[in-house]
Amino acid sequence: MHLSIIVPYRDRALHLARFVPHMTTYLDHFKKGGLIGEYSVHVVEQQPDTPFNRGKLLNCGFHIARDQADFICLHDVDYLPVLAD
Repeated sequence: MHLSIIVPYRDRALHLARFVPHMTTYLDHFKKGGLIGEYSVHVVEQQPDTPFNRGKLLNCGFHIARDQADFICLHDVDYLPVLAD
């Protein structure tokens, strides 16, 4: 089973620099435990000279990932999931 995570993005370089390694570690934890199989993170970026349109970016990301994914998660670059104790 393949999980694709769609992340709309624009002008948040510091968030993205923290998000990608955090998500890799987070998802690898579940992959090692057998809870998920393969995964991919799709960062969908918008041109800088237009108003930010999160919905349109999520739709574009969905169309990019839909043929390879069994599950799709829509996520934001400024939220980091945590493991419960």
